Amino acid sequence: LFFSRSSQRSQYCSEMMQAGGPPGSHQPGNAPPPQPPAAMVAQPIPANDPTLFQAENPLLPFALFEAVLDIPFPGASSSAAPVGVVYPPASTSEGGGVIDTLPSEVLATEFGEDGQKVGMAKIARFAFPEYEDSANAKEVAQRQQVLAQSFKTPDGKPSGAGLNRHDAYLEEVFAPTASANNNQTSGSMSANVPSMFVSGNNNNNNSAPDKPSNSLPSYHVFCCKLSNGTEVHGHVRRYLPDHAQAGGRRDVGRRGVRALVILTRNSGGGHQLYSGLLKTLDILTLKNASSSQNIDAESGQEQSEAMKAFMHSVFREHVNICRTVAAAKAASNDGSSNKQVLSKPRFITVPMVELGRGHGLFGSLDTVKFVIPPSFLHWRESTSSVAGLSRNDIMPMLRCLGVVRTMRLLSALMSERRVIFTSSNVSKLSAVSYGAVAMMGQGLLPPPPLFIPTLAPGLGTVLGSEQAYLIGVLSGPTSNFINPRSLPNIGQVVIFALDNNNEAEPYYHNIADPHQFVPDLTRRNVEDMDAGGNQTSLPDSLYQDLTYVLGIDKKLFWQGAVQERLGAVATKGRTVAKAAMKKGLKYLKNKSGKDSMDSSKTETATDDTEEEAIQPTESSKSKLVGKGNYFYEQGFSSEAAEVEARIAFSTFFVSLLGDLRTYLTQNAPGTPPVVDKMKFMKGRAQNGDYPGTAMFLLLGHFMRSKLFDEFAAARLREVQMRKAVADAPLY
Repeated sequence: LFFSRSSQRSQYCSEMMQAGGPPGSHQPGNAPPPQPPAAMVAQPIPANDPTLFQAENPLLPFALFEAVLDIPFPGASSSAAPVGVVYPPASTSEGGGVIDTLPSEVLATEFGEDGQKVGMAKIARFAFPEYEDSANAKEVAQRQQVLAQSFKTPDGKPSGAGLNRHDAYLEEVFAPTASANNNQTSGSMSANVPSMFVSGNNNNNNSAPDKPSNSLPSYHVFCCKLSNGTEVHGHVRRYLPDHAQAGGRRDVGRRGVRALVILTRNSGGGHQLYSGLLKTLDILTLKNASSSQNIDAESGQEQSEAMKAFMHSVFREHVNICRTVAAAKAASNDGSSNKQVLSKPRFITVPMVELGRGHGLFGSLDTVKFVIPPSFLHWRESTSSVAGLSRNDIMPMLRCLGVVRTMRLLSALMSERRVIFTSSNVSKLSAVSYGAVAMMGQGLLPPPPLFIPTLAPGLGTVLGSEQAYLIGVLSGPTSNFINPRSLPNIGQVVIFALDNNNEAEPYYHNIADPHQFVPDLTRRNVEDMDAGGNQTSLPDSLYQDLTYVLGIDKKLFWQGAVQERLGAVATKGRTVAKAAMKKGLKYLKNKSGKDSMDSSKTETATDDTEEEAIQPTESSKSKLVGKGNYFYEQGFSSEAAEVEARIAFSTFFVSLLGDLRTYLTQNAPGTPPVVDKMKFMKGRAQNGDYPGTAMFLLLGHFMRSKLFDEFAAARLREVQMRKAVADAPLY
């Protein structure tokens, strides 16, 4: 049986690669080690291509933001405040030659000076992806009809508050406590992740399943293109403003949810920075609103001016830091101090944020600091966004999918398949989507041609696209939301249900043979049991590394949870001891005869009732500490696990594609190298990825994809230009 399998393997290699390996490479019993590929001879500068070997102009870092938008819910009532827009400083001297900014004409064409352009409606759909135009069009028409028939005020406006079902009270917009929702409880290092569909208690139909305000607090990121083709990433934070007729009272009245959106061309590495900026803007908005008695148009203008002043200060601080870093680079002729300059932590410091100018006594306290990533300060590597996307967090994806489904996702993306993520939590959807492209970015592989982290329900036709894509679909209980499994005409799609943690395999929509379509890298073949197949393959090494990474991450997560639970137990012990001491003192007092028997009985009964009230119930928060949803925690961050995850994927890609000589061949000395896919497949077969293994199937799909062609062309370009290796990428 062993000899027959070895001979079949040799025959498969000869048939599928159209050539045999080195002499004796497929002999039964004992295969020699693979031979290293031949070295390429240095080539002269081609005379017919003057673009090669020319110094490229450095690419300036992107501006910290392109626009800051304050937008209401698309289906908001007439009582909602208008759209707010903040652009970078208009002065051409600020940031000129230091950072790369979009022309003001482009932003004005897209959003307008007052935010009334078509681009604002597109951003609103990505900020509130649960809103669906066609489903809400009938509701809007009915509301307009009712308003037309209602009584009018003397000035011609409809009487009444002008509210709809999208307006909510303060207590309806936040997630329930841990005692009311077991699935949302987390450890001390994490934050509660509210469900997108938490039912509210009201009499105005505010508990509709598609109500966006039930997702607060929330933070997610989307990706879209402007009308001129510029790709931007939007960081979104939803908030509930103060009531229009009750200044300084957040607990009064119903109003619609709004969203603060920061648009930037920085594709990764700054989620914590932008999240901190959005939180500060949220607090500034609430602070300015609470300081006024009535939120009129003049007060709204003050809020807009406060946001503008803060963001302009942050913008100027970023420009100053970039100028400092650029000057330090220019001062170093040999480049020896570049790493020291970039390794130094940089902070954006904005004083007098809360009290404003004129309160110098509080300057040391009224200060906000933000850590800025080094990639936002130095020159960009290339025009591609691969390096930027590779800096996004990978651990949210790995926690949510696990090791097995993560490797299945890696196989699907390398095979250029169409992949869909489904979840009812928009924050989870965007975090896992960006984590997937960050995983591919560790090998300098670009994202799919169509990358949409969060897809609005009204854009369901995009799922029928024939090109490869990675799309996050927001799911829900109503018919307004898209259910990809019920769409028969979208073709072959691999669907990952992020909310189903018990799912070991993704759902293969219209796929007859999942293993052939998306090879399972965790599957072991019978041939691996023979004497020649005992070496550890790349998928096995990756599986072991990712398992180790999750072990580190879980250890840190549960360690924090255990510490919090021990604190809860200690608190419970102190409460019980206090109740027992109080009961004992009253017992001694009754024994002294100062109180009557009736009062003694009454106080005894009261003490028993008080002790029962003090005792925590079975559903209390102390019982649920440490039982959170580990698979996705929005506020849980582990730097050690994140670094290990990047090392694991980088090791996999470097071992597979790091040696350019395995897929680039120089036909003659002095000629440019060309891509040789057959040579690469032969080399991988000699390293154990022979026909019949899952890795051989994956490499077959990868070699025939545009993904490999783009990757090889980029590496060939670097070889021809003798481009120096950058600090961030590994090639």
